[in-house]
Amino acid sequence: MKEYVPEIKPAESPEYALEVFWNQLKMKLASSPKSSGDKVLDAAKIVWDLLKDGNAYHPDELVEPTSYGMVRSTGFGEILKAMKQLGFTHRVDGNLAFTDKVFSFRRP
Repeated sequence: MKEYVPEIKPAESPEYALEVFWNQLKMKLASSPKSSGDKVLDAAKIVWDLLKDGNAYHPDELVEPTSYGMVRSTGFGEILKAMKQLGFTHRVDGNLAFTDKVFSFRRP
């Protein structure tokens, strides 16, 4: 007899949802000549990991641990732009945070 394996939906699995959204961001960044490359992906992963805690961060706080020197750097700007275009981030009193789309399951 075949064992029943339920279908995993992003809303039912927070880890899976975050993985799906992270992959969408990587594809979005790879599709633009200004934002493709390892430096951008490494910085995007750092920003992604910071925002996963559910807190809002000033852009200066997000750029600091990356290899970019300032928020106005082209590659870093492309990361923030891609996240916004995908509906992953929004502004909270001048800071950036993940939207409820990313945390559709619950906020940490």
